[in-house]
Amino acid sequence: MMTAVCRSPRDVLRRGFQCFPGHPHEAIRTNAKATDDRPARPLDEGPPHSLGRDNVTRTSLSHPLQIATLPVGQLGGAIGVTFAPGKRQEVAMTGSWYRDLDLDLEAIRSWGASHLISLIEPWEFEELQITALPERAVSHGLRWYGLPIVDGAAPDSTFLKEWKELETPICNALLEGRRAVVHCKGGLGRAGSVACMLLLGTKTSLSSTDAIKRVRDVRPGAIETLEQENFLRTWTATTPAPNQREGES
Repeated sequence: MMTAVCRSPRDVLRRGFQCFPGHPHEAIRTNAKATDDRPARPLDEGPPHSLGRDNVTRTSLSHPLQIATLPVGQLGGAIGVTFAPGKRQEVAMTGSWYRDLDLDLEAIRSWGASHLISLIEPWEFEELQITALPERAVSHGLRWYGLPIVDGAAPDSTFLKEWKELETPICNALLEGRRAVVHCKGGLGRAGSVACMLLLGTKTSLSSTDAIKRVRDVRPGAIETLEQENFLRTWTATTPAPNQREGES
């Protein structure tokens, strides 16, 4: 039986709380087969130039969740980038959204994810009507992390304090063949930035330029602001080698 301790998203994200099935150190593996490892077509929530593209209400059935895939290592590990699963918006840049949270989480599991990283702020859970996401993610067998970043901004000191503890285990899981999905509201700026951090952390990319290019190749429009780009260039310069992360010199 899977167990977890989850509070409300507002309380969870304020503390960088984690929700996941089983013991905190339990290795979570999945036999789910990835549905598509090819570079994904641009996700439904596109760059600003898509404003007013049409007035269609997008659902999980009419527009199945697309996950941009970034391979990691030689064992099938991958980073997935997408928008907020289950989001509901009457008005958005690409029209209206009325998605089903459970169907989208099923799609994430079917893609092969064992980890789900949410980067939206507490109020955005309420705005998008997905306050149940932490608990529902756990019920789908996902290890869930709430690490909020302000929309359009780079990770701040609060995020980085949590990231210092989480980066190595998540990167190791990716290199061991597991898969992690990162999402923000639209799947561009914040999710793209953290995907770059994971590419750098696993040494899949050795420079911010390469990491940004890889992410934008599969997710056009990702890493939206100069602040985010500058952060990644600084992050590359200060990120220690893997052995240094373990306290070795």
